Amino acid sequence: MRILKKTTIIFFLFISILVGNNIILTNVFILSKDTNKNTAIIKFDLYWENSWRDSVNYDAAWVFAKIKNSSDKWMHVKLDINASNHKLDNPDAVIEIGETDGEGVGAFIYRGVEGYGTFSTKCELLFHYTDEWFDTNFITVDVFAIEMVFIPEGPFYVGSGGTEINHFYKYGGNDPYYITSENEIIVGTNSDNLYYSSEAPYYAGGDQLGPIPSSFPKGYKSFYCMKYEITQEQYVEFLNSIDSLQASNRYSSDSEWYGRKHRYNIVNIDGVFSTNKPFIACAYLNAKDGLAYADWAGLRPMTELEFEKICRLDKYPLPNEYAWNSDSIMQAKGIAYPYEPNEMALNTGANCVFGDHDSVQGPLRVGCFATSSSSQEDAGAAYSGVMEMSGNLLEFCITVGDIDGRAFSGQTGDGEIDSLGHSNVANWPTQIAEIGFSLRGSSWFNLQEYCRISDRFGGAVTYWEVNSRVEMCGFRCVR
Repeated sequence: MRILKKTTIIFFLFISILVGNNIILTNVFILSKDTNKNTAIIKFDLYWENSWRDSVNYDAAWVFAKIKNSSDKWMHVKLDINASNHKLDNPDAVIEIGETDGEGVGAFIYRGVEGYGTFSTKCELLFHYTDEWFDTNFITVDVFAIEMVFIPEGPFYVGSGGTEINHFYKYGGNDPYYITSENEIIVGTNSDNLYYSSEAPYYAGGDQLGPIPSSFPKGYKSFYCMKYEITQEQYVEFLNSIDSLQASNRYSSDSEWYGRKHRYNIVNIDGVFSTNKPFIACAYLNAKDGLAYADWAGLRPMTELEFEKICRLDKYPLPNEYAWNSDSIMQAKGIAYPYEPNEMALNTGANCVFGDHDSVQGPLRVGCFATSSSSQEDAGAAYSGVMEMSGNLLEFCITVGDIDGRAFSGQTGDGEIDSLGHSNVANWPTQIAEIGFSLRGSSWFNLQEYCRISDRFGGAVTYWEVNSRVEMCGFRCVR
């Protein structure tokens, strides 16, 4: 949800000003360079509307940067890992450095006291460079900000006690299963084990095997989740900051051709990607595309257990509930202000995009149901404040239903993808096996019942679903 603008300033330094769904970065420049320590400072102003922090959790900006020099190669900026070496001029602002393998790949910036509304701060981020980054005064710096939501540590339930396809439950009945730690979880048919069926009209629920290792992220520990699904503008920014060979494996012109009738329009003209639908959730992503984006951004894929934690936090489930913790739902039956920043459902009371409505035919603007005064249910929001966890687009998550999924250990991306455009993080589902995923949350195309939190009709998907770029599938990252 950012509009990319190149601004030329002195010393042949090119800066990207990036505007988010509610986040704006302005006045970006390199403040100073210490050639003795090989450090420099990126300075910018950060501003976002509708920022919030309450007694439960808060939203945050995940900020990271890329630099390109005269060699025309993009490099991920590695921030100093000591938070005290960075500066925020707002005394209520907090900075938290996100590390991968001991390097600072980005920073969470958020309000440190309870409050709601516009939030802003001037930022100075110290980073380390190598000589090849500054072999010339001609460089480009892109700074990115992604809206995230903090998911607090604590126990939670998976499954709702309802009738969802392949839902999780505590063996011996149909009660929700309670996750109280990150310890190993036994999957099986002994009393009180975690279990699920493996029947569906389209996909299987999984191999019903285990255990789920202690290293597999279950959602008990705290983490951050993208507030919205990846948008078309965010994916364009990704494609424009990797090289042509990498991009050729992360984009297909077939998607542009077939996507025209499903609210998708990412085009490649002479190696430059663009979209005229920046605010719309990005469909036509396969699992590999999502993993590459996550690695590039210093994030990671979510697990399907984390998916249910995001929706409920510590609330006890209501049978067959949707992401807003209710069993009622209203379909979007038309679009007002199409493709504009204020795009919304045409019909009053709509809170979900599902059911292949003739007047919709694709995902809507991310966050389209929320206003400054809407309730959780009216906004179609999860209890955590994350948006569109039911409907809009199916989201790839790491499954507990096959051995490749269970091998996932939660390692985060380092900002760099391989030369072919693939993610290259240890214990992420491999490019060879091409399984290890579930599809959760349903989409604009699917039936109402698939929008329920605990529905696992795509509990453990196959090679075809992992590799295909289709109009129903998108991605959302966590860290």
